Amino acid sequence: NSDDEQFIQQCKQQILELDGFYAVIFISGNAVAYGLRWIDQYWPQLPVDVLWFGIGRSTVEKLKTEGIPALDTKEHGPMDSEALLEYPELQQLSHKKVLIVRGVSGREFLADQLRARGAEVRYLECYRRTIANNAIKPLSQLILEHNIDTVCINSGQSLGNFLQMLGSESEVLLSNILVVVPGERVAKLAGEAGITRIAQAKNASDDAVLDAIK
Repeated sequence: NSDDEQFIQQCKQQILELDGFYAVIFISGNAVAYGLRWIDQYWPQLPVDVLWFGIGRSTVEKLKTEGIPALDTKEHGPMDSEALLEYPELQQLSHKKVLIVRGVSGREFLADQLRARGAEVRYLECYRRTIANNAIKPLSQLILEHNIDTVCINSGQSLGNFLQMLGSESEVLLSNILVVVPGERVAKLAGEAGITRIAQAKNASDDAVLDAIK
């Protein structure tokens, strides 16, 4: 349909101009998986003089596995946008173009901060987060059948999808479920949605989520 065609053209346009970017930032492992599919189509050899960044250990590991010399956030703090913004290479960005590789309708914080430093920011929104419509059983039924008492949710959009999938059963089920979220922003959204049992991890890494559950 027309939306899909526009989506494809927007992705293609950013990829064709890849060698004009000062830095490319991959938000997540999904961004690496889907973004590199686009890059591989048009760039059998990566453009030179581009800085490659990944947010989070697993994101960086996936980039390096694909032969991309990515920098990560670990020396500046947890795996999040705030830590990435501590990099010296991202402080003065006047007249520099930065590409953020992410899913459709992600968080705007990183782009806003980069623009404030003078960057021209563009998005390669290379995948969409959607609710699966082919589930064998409703989510609420699966939770009850398997006595699930802890759910890990890694983004605000995932939280919204989760609540939508629970439907009319959400209020009853959520009174007994611990919801683990990566940081203050998603914790606030969870509280506003009526969730009362919230564990706030330091970030979205597996280690941080496990620590929050413990």
